[in-house]
Amino acid sequence: MERALSAPAAADAASGCLRDRGGCPAAPSAPEPCPEGLSAQPLSGILASPDRWVGEAVAVRGPLVRSNARWCTLVYCVNIECCNTCWAKLSLGDLDEPGGKSLALHNARSPDLLTCSGDESLLCCALEAQGQEVVVRGTLRRIPAIDPDSAPSYALEDATVCAP
Repeated sequence: MERALSAPAAADAASGCLRDRGGCPAAPSAPEPCPEGLSAQPLSGILASPDRWVGEAVAVRGPLVRSNARWCTLVYCVNIECCNTCWAKLSLGDLDEPGGKSLALHNARSPDLLTCSGDESLLCCALEAQGQEVVVRGTLRRIPAIDPDSAPSYALEDATVCAP
């Protein structure tokens, strides 16, 4: 999902790198507390047999992290540092663990809550995503693999995040 800006628009928007302009405009917030009595499945349990849960509304417990995948505009920046806009999504799972699995998080009604944005120097997230345990409620969807030899991935649609 890469979108290119025209060079003049990028130059007008850029006044240096975000990290050099004082960083993120706001600190990420902690998720709201979960409703009392909310029962959630551990992420490992859902990922052990994900097709069983596809199409179901589920509550899943696991670490909230920023995805390693990052998308940036592709503007050729002549003498302008950090003129591209970048994004990353939040995921539920341990991305640092070898062979670790995760669930992508999507919410069309509040896309900015589950996305980080910035430039090449820094990404700013609305929610704190440092691997802390959270509960995410949503509908599990299967995302077909682009490469036929790869395993499919999974996402929670209409995802909402809370702190246990």
